[in-house]
Amino acid sequence: MRLLDRKIYAIAGGVCAPEKKVVYGIKISKTNPDPFASVSYTDDSVGFSPSYGNNGNFIDNGWNSRFPFSKIRPCVLKNGKVSYYLNPNDFSKTAGGYNAILDGTDGDVMIEFPKIWYSFSQDANYYYIKYSNRPGDGFSDFAMRYKGSVREKFYIGAYLSSVLDGKLRCVSGLMPVYSKSISELRTLAQANGSGYELLSWNKLMLLQVLFAVRFKSIDGQTALGEGNSNSSNDFFSGAANSKGMNYGSQSAGEAVKFCGLEDFWGGFSLLIDGFALNADGNGGISSCSVAVADGNFNNTASGYTVAGELGSAYSGYLSAIQATNQLGFLAAGASGSSSTYFCDSTRAICALALRFPHYGGNLFSRKDCGPFHFRILSGAADGGFYSGGRLMYCP
Repeated sequence: MRLLDRKIYAIAGGVCAPEKKVVYGIKISKTNPDPFASVSYTDDSVGFSPSYGNNGNFIDNGWNSRFPFSKIRPCVLKNGKVSYYLNPNDFSKTAGGYNAILDGTDGDVMIEFPKIWYSFSQDANYYYIKYSNRPGDGFSDFAMRYKGSVREKFYIGAYLSSVLDGKLRCVSGLMPVYSKSISELRTLAQANGSGYELLSWNKLMLLQVLFAVRFKSIDGQTALGEGNSNSSNDFFSGAANSKGMNYGSQSAGEAVKFCGLEDFWGGFSLLIDGFALNADGNGGISSCSVAVADGNFNNTASGYTVAGELGSAYSGYLSAIQATNQLGFLAAGASGSSSTYFCDSTRAICALALRFPHYGGNLFSRKDCGPFHFRILSGAADGGFYSGGRLMYCP
């Protein structure tokens, strides 16, 4: 690490006065199908204005200075250690202004997330979705857990991941890997060493919470951008390196970026670990049950926790959600459309074999894409043609 970058790192990680507790949240009307008008700010968010993509001219409206966005940082991570932090406005530069090496030599391009608590609840009329920088009644640390213990931070790959030297890597300038199964992708991720995994359900759920609160909307493609959702062209990681931490346009062939995560939806749909449907061998639970885990991911859901029942298979557009701290935005109804309620397609197959989920949508998903697109279709050995993966690291 260069001297100037070391100084910036030290300042950023130095001891400071305890932060005031904040709770940012929204409530979503269960009966209003308008994905914008149905959402209201609650708690410390009251009076705020949401961020929005503004067709390539992102409008922040103050959220970059608020928790946790003020602490979410891009970096290059090697063997579980930060090599250096990156300029959040231009990933090709280090925080100290030097040229960053993003080809894997110095490590993987990752986004660092601080400890965050979140909560889901509901009543007859509303869903309530909140997050905080401190624990509290009803708030969960599930997203911060890995293999049974709470971690102070975690890292998610800034790009859809590629395969390099037999490992799942997150480097700029490569075409992301696709057409592999969740079992294959998990093995490639874990080949990097202890703590490296495929992006997991508990982390994804937190990202969805942050998105819904920041954008005060449950229509991601309108609020931020279409994403790479209507293109047959090859694409390469790092296309949005110079577009800041958040970016989106209404061009359906251009990557969106949220919290520094390029192609947060679109491109290739992501296989997500730590979530399994129909875990018949897990305590003899019934068909269409959901089991989740915070680590020790596997193909049989061994050791997973039964988190709820779907009741039956479904296919359509997300209109109602489970709204629990372990199931979050998972569908409880699928009677919406591409312009109503959550605006993203969802599907679940209840079969005898375990099924694993895809997230976000792909190149050809068009209006199906978005932050709440979730389809539970694949077996452990199934390699969806337009399905890829995203690397994660838990210290």
